[in-house]
Amino acid sequence: MEYLADQVVILEKGEVSLTGNVKEIIEQTFGNKKSISFVVPNLVPNLQENTIEQELGFDNITKQDDRYVIEYQAEEEAEILEKIKRQNGTNIYISDYSFEDAFLKNLGYVINEKGEITHE
Repeated sequence: MEYLADQVVILEKGEVSLTGNVKEIIEQTFGNKKSISFVVPNLVPNLQENTIEQELGFDNITKQDDRYVIEYQAEEEAEILEKIKRQNGTNIYISDYSFEDAFLKNLGYVINEKGEITHE
């Protein structure tokens, strides 16, 4: 629905928090960042959690259930994708951030594992 609007105003507790069109709000919030998530089959029983971080060379990897998630600059995409493939990464999902992501981040909310919106 928000993509039909020329301008969006985000209110927080009755005060204007952010204004702009959808694309501007997403860019103001995330810049040129994207997100990639993937699964690495655990072929070695005692694989250390930080092995993936070391192998990929990134320290900003988070884990959500069985998926690893990396936030990165769009121009790094080919390099990151190649590294993930070398580590036998599967079920790879690359996504741009949405207006919903920007809305939640700007107001300090997150969606937890249960799908509930909570304040950070």
